[in-house]
Amino acid sequence: MITYMFLHANLLHLAMNMLGLVTFGRALEEILSRFEWYLVYFASGVAGGLLQIAFTPFEPVVGASAAIFGLIGCMTMLRPLSIMFFFLIPVPLALFAVLYTLFVVLLVKWGLVTNVAHVGHLGGMGTGAMLALVMRPMMALRGLAVVAVMAALVWLVLKFVHP
Repeated sequence: MITYMFLHANLLHLAMNMLGLVTFGRALEEILSRFEWYLVYFASGVAGGLLQIAFTPFEPVVGASAAIFGLIGCMTMLRPLSIMFFFLIPVPLALFAVLYTLFVVLLVKWGLVTNVAHVGHLGGMGTGAMLALVMRPMMALRGLAVVAVMAALVWLVLKFVHP
């Protein structure tokens, strides 16, 4: 469950993962110790891979995306108001996490999961978020509050748009 993180489908896949690694990996280096950073990366990659295999047992899984989404999950809990881009729109990281989770849940619910390991991404993100709660509980609890507010706002918008 470790080696799949070092294989990629093509150069674009590798480039996108490296962009995510540089963006979120460097930001987390300012907050976490080296051991904690590696723990988040590898635990998220393994957990995301296992979850993806549970959902699609006969599909190959390659790439570091689950590990990188673990970094995103951890960063979301520790710095929820950091800005990132969601379809080229700048949004707080906490809102991105909520919207991406909703996006994946809808893809899975509607049976539209493609050859992208969206479920693995969620597994990695959840693992990173949980590790943030363990490693930096006070900081992560504040982040969890921001994520909860963002989730409530998204829910309200969805209820208003689609009653």
